[in-house]
Amino acid sequence: MKFSRRHFLQGLSVAAGALALPFMNRQSSADTGNFPKRLIIFATPNGTVFNELWPVPGNNPPLNSPAVGGGGNNFAFKRILQPLMPLKSKVSLLRGLDMKSALIEPVPVNHEPDNANMLTGYQGTPLQPGGMSIDQHIGNALGQFTKFSSLQFGVQTGAYHISARGKGQPVVGEDDPMQAFNRIFGDFTLDPAELARVRAQRQSILDGVSAELNDIRCKLGSVEAAKFDAHLTSVRELEKQLVTAVGACTVPKTPSTMDIQDPTNFAAVGKLQMDNLVAAIACDLTRVATLQWSNDASSIVHTWAGVPSGAGHHSLGHREVAGVDEATAEDYLTKIETWYCEQFLYLCQKLEAIPEGNGTMLDNCVVLWCHEQSLGEIHQRVDMPYVMAGSASGFFKPGKAIDFKGQPHTRLLSTVATAVGVPTNSFGDPQFNSSPLTELS
Repeated sequence: MKFSRRHFLQGLSVAAGALALPFMNRQSSADTGNFPKRLIIFATPNGTVFNELWPVPGNNPPLNSPAVGGGGNNFAFKRILQPLMPLKSKVSLLRGLDMKSALIEPVPVNHEPDNANMLTGYQGTPLQPGGMSIDQHIGNALGQFTKFSSLQFGVQTGAYHISARGKGQPVVGEDDPMQAFNRIFGDFTLDPAELARVRAQRQSILDGVSAELNDIRCKLGSVEAAKFDAHLTSVRELEKQLVTAVGACTVPKTPSTMDIQDPTNFAAVGKLQMDNLVAAIACDLTRVATLQWSNDASSIVHTWAGVPSGAGHHSLGHREVAGVDEATAEDYLTKIETWYCEQFLYLCQKLEAIPEGNGTMLDNCVVLWCHEQSLGEIHQRVDMPYVMAGSASGFFKPGKAIDFKGQPHTRLLSTVATAVGVPTNSFGDPQFNSSPLTELS
């Protein structure tokens, strides 16, 4: 399917024309043009370090409560989440969600099956997933509005995938930023001169509608005139949104050529993929995307995060690095998780920088940071941790730290789908309760 500059601009023109119709027909209500909701999955391997992640154990206080650290705006995240302080009001922390589908006998003895289980809620493997993943479920519904139903970005993931179209149907992510860029933006350009022309066209179309409304208003009584005034306000609000939609769509620079499998390029590849992802969302080429960092049992050595050479992530998790004691291993693992949090922040801040109406693009997203296990050291699949940013246009009330005390993680998957406009009462293995959670909204 081709999706060119012309198609994009024509779509905006159609939107402006459609806006005029309710006013021409003198209807008493108007659509204010809500922004689309989006889902972004941010997946990292080998579990976390709970002592340095969770701000306070139990009792579910709001993040700005005295129990977390001072009350008001003076609370502090633990070490791993310190980078997220600039966005603390837009973040929720979740735990106590058990991946019950991973506990079905025979329980897996390694990380591999949980990479697939994380988003499907079915026992399986990355090459043979047990069912559809939540991003594909949502993409099937929202994809009718965009060029791509979903996009899967990877950073040195190998053959381990987190998305699936269905049982035995893994979706292969794209590890190469250049290939991702060419696929998404190869036939899509918006030069500055054309942007200016479209903004002017948008202005003239909407001004024309406003002028006609003013002519009609003069012939109305006070009650009907008030309704038309409300319509006119809506027109102007949508005008701002349409101009924002054009301006926010900025194609990133063509990614530089590099060895995408070189471990020393891991961070650089990840940044390019996040730039591709945000641009695709901003241009409304997709409303569903996943970003997978490495894979289960990742052996990446995060030297850029302060981890010494030879101390691979998976080996540290199992305390198998020679000469590294328990306390030092936990410190290195915390540094790795903190670095991933910095990448999560980078992604969220790019979304936060794009205005949408009275808020930002982040406000209309759900960005969910997932792990395939809670504690990699013992392959633990219970008490799964999640960090969630954004509110899906107000569906969620951020700023919470909630312990769900053993609820199936598929309930969160159903909740996320419902939040972004795909009502879902159950998801994953049907033997477990997967109804949406109510505590987040």
